[in-house]
Amino acid sequence: MCECKLMLFCAVVLYNVILVTPFNIDKFNYAAYKSDGGSMFGFTVAVHKDGGNRGWVLVGAPEARSSYHDPRFRGGAVYRCRTDADDVCQEIPFSRESYNRFGNKVLDDKSQQWFGATLSASPHTNGRIVACAPRYVWYTKYLNRKDPVGTCFVADGNFQNAEEYSPCRTMNWGYHRQGFCQAGFSAAISGSGDRLYVGAPGSYFWQGQLYSIDAHARFNFTPGIYGYRGYGAKGSVYQQSLETREAVFSTREGDHVDYDTYMGYSMVVGDFLDGEEYEGIAVGMPKGNNLKGKVLLYSWDLKNYKNLTASKQIGSYFGYSITAADVNGDKRLDIIVGAPMHTEANNDNKYDVGRVYVFHQSSDPDSFAKYSFIDG
Repeated sequence: MCECKLMLFCAVVLYNVILVTPFNIDKFNYAAYKSDGGSMFGFTVAVHKDGGNRGWVLVGAPEARSSYHDPRFRGGAVYRCRTDADDVCQEIPFSRESYNRFGNKVLDDKSQQWFGATLSASPHTNGRIVACAPRYVWYTKYLNRKDPVGTCFVADGNFQNAEEYSPCRTMNWGYHRQGFCQAGFSAAISGSGDRLYVGAPGSYFWQGQLYSIDAHARFNFTPGIYGYRGYGAKGSVYQQSLETREAVFSTREGDHVDYDTYMGYSMVVGDFLDGEEYEGIAVGMPKGNNLKGKVLLYSWDLKNYKNLTASKQIGSYFGYSITAADVNGDKRLDIIVGAPMHTEANNDNKYDVGRVYVFHQSSDPDSFAKYSFIDG
């Protein structure tokens, strides 16, 4: 009798287990991607919607072997990955040339250039996409100098028609000028997709430099005539667009007190100034302000109208990273700044805990004067 009851109990339990077997309404709620070893796949990521309103995850792999370049190179690549399937990624053809040439002369080196180390996409559907190689090398001064000038490419929202922008690829060779500028260490596209902003922290003894470039202008690669000073500057972005606005704006060389301050280390685009038709740009200078770090705010044409200098600690690297979001829900973008080397005072166990500052935008003339912070 007991045995029969036990069997009946087991049958009921089994029946109920079968009835309550769980299932997923969402058949696919995440995707996972992986790549070959050593490519640094995932170093940068961004999200994008193309002209067909299809969503993509963009992934930078700065040590990848591009299928469009010499297979001996690890120059880097950027991939577009589907959001509804695992491991369905395709390389975006930003550049199809292994070298730039003038006649039979090779003018640059794309191996180890770290293409994809910087990646940014316009927030709008079918917006433009920028990817950069801050370690790209340009041969200058009789082709026997190799300067890491950096370069960026901008593609349209359907991953086509990529154009190159390399603002430091000029005759101004050497670390004392623009030869070590590493353009593309940071970069961003305006929300409208009309302006490309490029940070070059190595210009002028690492003072750093910022560029604002018409993202619709075309700058064809024409090296010019090679003379005693090297190739001419026609390969750079110093041209005039057909629009009323100038094609290129750039910050100038500053005073020697700004050596080794790294302006252009980080950046974010946003509506930071009331009444302006175009978005502004916030740029990190992590060793500025007597090594305490600062963030500079510029209009689209690079007029500096405000600086943020909250950190009181030398070496905190305030400005190492920047982003923007409406933190307090007032429909104004606040600026969020990272200081990863911040250390708690008088506490031997709290080295380099880091600090994040939130600067609150307001309609007052002293907008961004108020801030809050959180420590790691």
